[in-house]
Amino acid sequence: MVYTASHELTHFIRAWSPAKFKVFADFLIERYAQKNVPVKVLINNKIKQSELRAANGSSSEVLTFDKAYEEVVCDACESFLLDGNAKEALVALAQKPESKGLVEKVIDWLKDFTKVIENAINALKGTKPNSEESKYVLNELKDDLNE
Repeated sequence: MVYTASHELTHFIRAWSPAKFKVFADFLIERYAQKNVPVKVLINNKIKQSELRAANGSSSEVLTFDKAYEEVVCDACESFLLDGNAKEALVALAQKPESKGLVEKVIDWLKDFTKVIENAINALKGTKPNSEESKYVLNELKDDLNE
């Protein structure tokens, strides 16, 4: 879920405000740089992966540099959200004048995303799986689930 949340959050910020996306991307990429993560290598790898998928027919899209950069920023956002210091880092980001409104937007988006997930979980409570695979797994795990 963190992978999905980080990607959707990053794409949301880009669509909401390209200027704030740049601030957010710079913030995340700077965190990668502090950990000696080779961002240019990651971008080139995304491009190469997309070329391979296009060559074998599993995708028709070959990523441009900008799109690959955005995907790397999405990955950096995932790392950031899983970081135990994310809250402190967001506070530091909020102190920068160029990030005015960004942190609040991120927090609001995360709250909304959490509500959507909670609603989905609540809607599924008490439902039984329909697929044979799910039924098999539940049957195999029934003793563990009853503990």
